[in-house]
Amino acid sequence: MKRLIALTMTLGMILSCTACAEKNTENSGNSAPLAETQKLILNAADIRLADNFKSIKCLSRDPLGGNILTFGELKSGGYAGFSSKNDFGDYTQFRFTPQEGEFICNAALLTGGRKAVLTTLDGETLIYVFDRDGNIQKNLNCGEILTKNRFSNIYNCKDGFIINDDNSILTIVSLDGEILGTIDLTPYHVHGVSIDSEGIPTVVYSGEDTTYTAQIEKTKLVNKQECSVLTDTAYTMTAGFGEYRLAAMFNGMLYGLKDNSWVKLCDFIDNDFNSTSIYSLTMTGENEFAAAMTDESGSTMKLLTEADISVLESKTVIRVANLVAGDMTNSTARAYNSAKPDSPYRVEVKDYGNASSLYDDRITNLHQDILSGNAPDVITFNSEITPGSFGARESIFVDLYTLLDKDTELKREDFLDGYLEGLDFNGKLLQISPCFVFKTMVVKDKFLDGLTSWNYDQFAEKIKALPEGMKINTWENQQMNYNFLQLMDYSEFVDYENAVCNFEDAGFIKAMNIVRDNHIGLTLEEYDSWMNESGGFDVYTPGQYINDESMIYDMDLGGWFGLRQTLHAQFNEPATLVGYPNENGNGSFVQPSNCMGIMANSPCIDGAWDFIKTVYFSEEYYSNKNGVYGSWYYPTVEEYYVKQLEEQKNATYTDENGETIRGDKLWIGPDSDDFITYYEFTDEECEKYDKIVREAAKDVRQGDNVIYNIIREETMPFFEGEYTAEKTAEIIQNRVSIYLSEKYG
Repeated sequence: MKRLIALTMTLGMILSCTACAEKNTENSGNSAPLAETQKLILNAADIRLADNFKSIKCLSRDPLGGNILTFGELKSGGYAGFSSKNDFGDYTQFRFTPQEGEFICNAALLTGGRKAVLTTLDGETLIYVFDRDGNIQKNLNCGEILTKNRFSNIYNCKDGFIINDDNSILTIVSLDGEILGTIDLTPYHVHGVSIDSEGIPTVVYSGEDTTYTAQIEKTKLVNKQECSVLTDTAYTMTAGFGEYRLAAMFNGMLYGLKDNSWVKLCDFIDNDFNSTSIYSLTMTGENEFAAAMTDESGSTMKLLTEADISVLESKTVIRVANLVAGDMTNSTARAYNSAKPDSPYRVEVKDYGNASSLYDDRITNLHQDILSGNAPDVITFNSEITPGSFGARESIFVDLYTLLDKDTELKREDFLDGYLEGLDFNGKLLQISPCFVFKTMVVKDKFLDGLTSWNYDQFAEKIKALPEGMKINTWENQQMNYNFLQLMDYSEFVDYENAVCNFEDAGFIKAMNIVRDNHIGLTLEEYDSWMNESGGFDVYTPGQYINDESMIYDMDLGGWFGLRQTLHAQFNEPATLVGYPNENGNGSFVQPSNCMGIMANSPCIDGAWDFIKTVYFSEEYYSNKNGVYGSWYYPTVEEYYVKQLEEQKNATYTDENGETIRGDKLWIGPDSDDFITYYEFTDEECEKYDKIVREAAKDVRQGDNVIYNIIREETMPFFEGEYTAEKTAEIIQNRVSIYLSEKYG
């Protein structure tokens, strides 16, 4: 058996002790490693006090007095703050009625049972102070402090108040509303600001790869200490309790700061709510928390208490690799664990990086785990990492056909005709996907002159015949020319199963010449100029296809809604799914999404398969009920594919007379009636496009960033006039051939 080719990059976390520019600070301690071991499993119970609120603005706890403030908009009207103990039983309240045009930023519980509400009105910042009995004690006008409303908070300090403007500027205000000074945090990446467990205002920030905590005293940062390195901004940060100085939510997970180390307390994968919906948190006791979060009804509150972990410890753990920063993999683990509490398996997520990790580094970590025998059970694939990344001919992954053939709930015949065969490799199904995107080009019929597909010469003719001022597509003046080789789709020149390629084919050479000779896209010099002028922000003009400003719509079409919106809202007249130019018929195909494979050496293959089919091939997945948004794409399972098509065909809306009309409202631009259209997805259209998509589903092509990067690197000299198309094709052919031989040979 051939040995796998391993990446040899050495990973390590370099912690530098860079001096802070802030003066009058005390620096002590060394950066501790980020402790990733989960400490808690938390039970969640609804807090009935939340039933009084239409929406909850924030939670605030006085770490010295112990009381907790719940502030928000009442269902009965107006705003109020309820002050209670940590059982959220009996409470006292105060009412607040904003003036017309006044924006409520936040509220805080102060020492001695007082409360403060922070607002803005006509550009001025106001603080309302209430006494312990709920009466207004002070009404302070602090002038123009806040530049933004959304992320502004107020904290208690011994000098008065600290106002946090979007984690960038801290303004210290006296008890009489006088501005005592500011602390500018903009040089740093601020992770969060909060009162700590001792009631001291504290900021957590990073600079030069080192993370610090510092206390706020008057207008300076003092007692600065290094802590374990952070990369994400906290959704919410709060005073800690017991051994934890602070607690915070980072990327959907709960952490506590203990001895200058951020310890992961809970990842919530055993709970039935999405932890990224938590926007305000307070630590109410030893390993106990109260959380305000959004749900379908608006806002709710849950009391999170420590659960008996022994039941979970008896389960077999299924580890799923997470290569992408975000909560998607956690959502699927949570969906399985909450849907099957009596299952003998428990799904955990193995993170291979964080928000600041380079993707190559994450893949390197995964490679090293596989080679060391510490591989996860389930791996997710995309254009960056495919079964071929590990050597496709090696028996690293389970042939999923063997699991489908013995399964009683999910079988081969449940999938769209030809889809699995298009996804497999030499007769083995090394990965499986619940959905796909439809890749094609859409062009108005009046520009095609009867064409239903096109080859390279026909494509070039249509480009040359463009009316003056009309662009090829949306991004023609905003992307470099090598990107437009994607219009030709290089995948037709690659044969993975035989580990060969044919980039010296006349078609690829013709494609390069078409892009260069027709000045499609920007040269390197032009791109640099555009970047300097625009800052790199793409500009999409609504209505440009309707108004014949651009000809080709070549974006991915995800699901039947995406296709219907493109045809009806973007074009508004007859158009054809003409596909990508090639010499072999219609160039439409599909690209799999959410691909997964199971490691062949997994000690629990049956459990891994149960996780995949339970979460990804279910009604909940295809209806977006488990936080994975499967309905955004075309289902690969026949039953759900047909159901999604029928939903679009039977869509209705209510017109201005209150009548139900077959069709839907389709938004394509700014808030203007000129860009809202109403169309019925007719039976004839459904039948026509259903045939096209089903045929494309037999041609499954997975993106390959290795080949894309080779083409990008080697065509840049061609577009700068340094090489001929033939010489460039030869270089690409040699490089891709080596890659295919190593990974697929």
